[in-house]
Amino acid sequence: MKIAIISDAHDHRENLNKALNDIKSSNIDHILHLWDYWAPWLSVKPLVNLWIPVTGIWGNNDWEKRAICNLFSQSENCNILWTVYWSIELDWKKIFMVHYHDLHETIAKSGMYDLVLYGHNHKRYNETIWNTIICNPWAICWNKESASYAIYDTSTNEIVHKDII
Repeated sequence: MKIAIISDAHDHRENLNKALNDIKSSNIDHILHLWDYWAPWLSVKPLVNLWIPVTGIWGNNDWEKRAICNLFSQSENCNILWTVYWSIELDWKKIFMVHYHDLHETIAKSGMYDLVLYGHNHKRYNETIWNTIICNPWAICWNKESASYAIYDTSTNEIVHKDII
């Protein structure tokens, strides 16, 4: 199973569309979104229109939460969770999702998860602590150096970062 990991779009529609087009052509089975959206009509609508299941958690810059939830409710494939952290199991892999960057190492050291994901600080990061992979996919938004997302392959247990600019 291939899982796309995206974070911190901050309404950068051009980069989000580039990432989603790449995701569509990469045989992705599920998208995990660590959030930070502002205007739902700009950033959420493209996710709702995908056929790929999307699971998202809240970040710290999510405006118009009611509108976001209304958009997500229009799709059977989209699920926004009312929390800034969540755990999910996909293809027998236990995955912990958190928006903020201050919990990832502690959660990874617990040994309870195969993969710990976080965003928020717009810094690409990969590390393995014992058997747990930690990943920050960087950000979809307006970073000057680059913008990227990540793909996690459950069969190889590897993360690949995909630059979109």
